[in-house]
Amino acid sequence: MKAKLFLFLFGILVGFLVALLFRPLVQPAVSELLRDDADRTEGRVVGKRLQGKRLLLTVNAADVTILATFGDRVEEIDMLVEEGDLVTLGVGRYEPFVEDPPVLAVRKREPPAVAADPGTAAKAEPAPAEAEEPERPEGGIVPGRAEPPGAEPAGEEPPAEEGDGEAAAEAEPPPAGA
Repeated sequence: MKAKLFLFLFGILVGFLVALLFRPLVQPAVSELLRDDADRTEGRVVGKRLQGKRLLLTVNAADVTILATFGDRVEEIDMLVEEGDLVTLGVGRYEPFVEDPPVLAVRKREPPAVAADPGTAAKAEPAPAEAEEPERPEGGIVPGRAEPPGAEPAGEEPPAEEGDGEAAAEAEPPPAGA
C-alpha cells in the first residue's frame, strides 16, 4: 500500500515539474490546438502611429474598435502593417486596449506593383494614342487601314478651319444611317 501511495505522489511531483520546466516549449503547441475562431478578431487598420518604442494600431472590427499597442517586434510590425490593411489579431474577447496581441494574418488592400528594374517603369510602352503611325509602303496603303493616305477616317469630318464658317454652314450633314 505504501508503494502505491509513493508512486502516486511521485507521479504528481513529476507532472508538476514537467509542466513548470517545459511550459515555454509546450504552451504554444497546446494553445494552438485549443484555439478556435472565437479567439480571432479581424478588422481594418484605420490608424497607425509610432510613439517612441511603441507602435499603436487602431483596428476597426465588426462593431468595435481596438487600440493595439505593440512593444515587442515594433520594427517588423511597422514594416508589415499599413493603414487600410486587413489584420487578424489573436484577441479572444473584446477589449478596447490590447497589449502585444499576436498578429495572425495581414492582407494588403492591393498588391504593390513590383518592377524588376527601377528603370523599366519609366520605359513603359506608349499609350495607343501616342503610338507612332506605321510607315507607309510604296503603294501608300497601310495594312489594316482602308483609307488611302491623307484621307480622313470614315465617319469623321475634317476639322473646320477658321474663316471657313460659311463653307461649313453650306455643307450638307452626313446621312443619319452612315
